[in-house]
Formats: sequence, structure tokens, C-alpha cells
Amino acid sequence: MNKVVKIGSTLRNHWKKSIFFSCAAAYGANWYIKKQQDTALLTRCCREALNYGTITQGVNQPNYHVTVILNPAASGGNGRKLFEQYSAPLLHLAGLKVSLQKTEGREEAKDLMKIMENTDAVLVAGGDGTLMEAITGLMRRDDADAFCRNVPIGVIPVGENNTLANRLFPCSDQVEQMTRATMAVIKQLKKPMGVIQVVNLSEDENFKGRRIYAFNSLEMGAWREAYIRKDNLWLIFQALKKRMTYVFSYLTGHKEVNWEWPSHLSFTTTETITRQVEEKPRGMAAIFSKPTIVEKTEDVETWSDESEVTPSQIEIKTDEKNQCLQEKIFSADFTFSDFVTDGWRRLNKQDSSLNPQILSAKQFKIDTQTDIESPRLMSVDGEEVELVGPIKVSLIPDMVHVFCAEEEAVEPQESKSKGPAAMWSSVPVSSYMANASKQNLRI
Repeated sequence: MNKVVKIGSTLRNHWKKSIFFSCAAAYGANWYIKKQQDTALLTRCCREALNYGTITQGVNQPNYHVTVILNPAASGGNGRKLFEQYSAPLLHLAGLKVSLQKTEGREEAKDLMKIMENTDAVLVAGGDGTLMEAITGLMRRDDADAFCRNVPIGVIPVGENNTLANRLFPCSDQVEQMTRATMAVIKQLKKPMGVIQVVNLSEDENFKGRRIYAFNSLEMGAWREAYIRKDNLWLIFQALKKRMTYVFSYLTGHKEVNWEWPSHLSFTTTETITRQVEEKPRGMAAIFSKPTIVEKTEDVETWSDESEVTPSQIEIKTDEKNQCLQEKIFSADFTFSDFVTDGWRRLNKQDSSLNPQILSAKQFKIDTQTDIESPRLMSVDGEEVELVGPIKVSLIPDMVHVFCAEEEAVEPQESKSKGPAAMWSSVPVSSYMANASKQNLRI
């Protein structure tokens, strides 16, 4: 009993040290438990991947070839470590041939996708920016249609923002999400997915017709610009910088944040039209028979009249079925509490509480009255892009095939008994990478 009293007295007299070491011990215990859970998860996945890698195949049958575009700078420089620790072992154990291409600067992923040849799948190990560059390079290829049909795209979420991975593999734990994404490649779980196309409509010859592509979203406005300012906050707010950026942007950032975006907006509406047409018989019957009248139904898209709006933020995303675009228009009439609360809801992946106007269409035209002399910035899949003129945003449905979770896969998994050579592509594979010319990321 005396020892208990003595220990209690010591803790009371040195309460600051007691609190510090208690917090350190709790943190260490949580870290150790998480490490053990990650190790157990990786062990289970390794055993499952090994089932694919140990299947016998002929010596002349090439392995399924995966080309990985890795951004080592993702997650504050931990991108390479995360990939090598949690994804690479699974790919090798499954018997896949892996070619690793590391990016060293902006737009290099785009250049690699433009010149990539003879691979069975492409995995993008990075964040939203790396993925946007990769899909833009893919869609700018001369053989984009054929390449998209034959080469599926995978995403390994090693970035700070992994929007597409969160849609394909809903999970709050990054390690679990990475292993699920890697196992989807091994199991060949795929589905078609649409691509957002952004076209510059400027009259300037240097920018007219320029295109960039994305999987997730396009944003322009006050909340986007406030979030970008988070890295300018003092070190004291490092732990809370994502939340405090909305507070300080409203109070002190009026010169750096555009609170109003005067814009001209139009969108397409789809109307189903039924027409009567003459259908002529074919072959010898055309000599003796008369044309018959048949009804044909088709969908016709027409552009709405241009309207003027002055929102604080415009967001364009794909709908849940990935077959249409949804545009959210946020009013510029809000209070400090509204702005901060809505910003925090965005961080928590919650719906807005401001009830924005929502429009659904397959195409949108937006003119924010910007030009080369006075550009503004917008985010396309989290990557900053200069807006130097009016743009047209459209959805190309089911353009690419992506690796996804098992419950969403529409292409059934092949039987493992057929072996890797039968289950996977048997086309001879190799990768060829060369230098490509750089282009400024402008739209």
C-alpha cells in the first residue's frame, strides 16, 4: 500500500512529466498496434498473391506485364517507400513482370503515357496530380481509342489526395487501400469508366483547342483558393492548417481569394426525338418492293441559352453512375460561419450545407471572362491549371477500363486453374520509354 501511495505522490508532484510520458506511451502503443495490423494484412495478401505466382506455365509464355508510373515525391517524399513496401511485393509474388518508371518533374507522367508501348496494364502510383497527367497523356495519343480498349489503368494511392482511389476502393486506411488496389490488378477486376474532357475555346491560336483530361472533378472558386493557401500558415498551425486555412482566408485573405466569379454559362439538354424514315429493301427485293416507313428514336443534344451567374465557386463532377456531369454553383452570399463550416465539411468528405444550385448535363460551357493577360487558376483533379479563356467541359463515357473493387467489377475474374498465361494476356510485352517534349500545363 505504501508503494502505491508513493507512486501516486510522485506522479502528482511531477504531473507534467507524467502527462508527457503517458501521451508518448499511448502514441507508441497505437503505432505498434497499427504496425502489427498492417503486417498481418500484408501477410494475408502475400499468401493470396503467391497462389497466382506458383501456377505452372510454359517457358515460352510471357508473364503479364505491368508498367508502373511512380511519383517518388508523393506523400511528402514517401511515395516510393509506400509502393515498395506494400504493393511491389504483391505484384512480384503473383508472377507479374513489373517495369518501374519514376517521374522526376511535372508533366513527366503525361510524357510517359504518350510514348508507352507494348504493355498489358499501366499502374499510376501517386496522387491526383500524377493521375491527371497520366490520363491526359493517354488521351492525347494518336491511338488513344485502341490503347484504352486493350490496356487497363490502375491506381496505387500513395499521394496526399487520392480521390479516384477513394471512389474505387472506399477505405479510410491507406495501407488497406493500397493492398486492395494491388490485389485488384492481380485478380483482374475491372470496369469501364468515363473521362472528363476540358477543351479551351479561346480565340488565341496558342491555346485554342487545347485539351486536358481528368477522372474526378474540376473546381474554381473561393473554397478551392482558400484550401491552396494552407501551406502558407505558420508552423504553430501545422497540425490544424487544413482547418485554419478557411478561417484565415476569410479574415485576412481577401486580396488573395477571388470571392466572386462572374461567368457566362450554358449546358446541353437531351431530347428524345422519334422520326419516320423510309427504309429501302436490300438486294434483289429492292427491285420489286416499295420502301417501308419505320420509326426511329434518337437522342438529340441542344445547347441552352447562355446565362450570367456570379457564384463564389463552381464545381463539376461525374454523377454516381459515371454517365453524366453534375455542376454545382455556390452563391456568393454567405457568412464567415457558413464559409468555415462548409470548408470543414469538405475536409470530412461531407455534402455541402449551403444548398448549391445543381445542374446535370453531358456538356457545359463556362466563360469566366479571363484571358492570357489576366488568367485565373482552377483545379483539375487537384492539379492547378491556368484558365486563360472560355472552356467546354464534357464527359466521354466508358472510355477507359480501370481496376476496381470486386463488388463493382463488371468483367468477371477468370479461373485461377487456367494459369497466369491463360488468365492474363499472352501478347509479347516490352516497354519503350523515350524523352518527349514538354508542354505548359495551361488550358
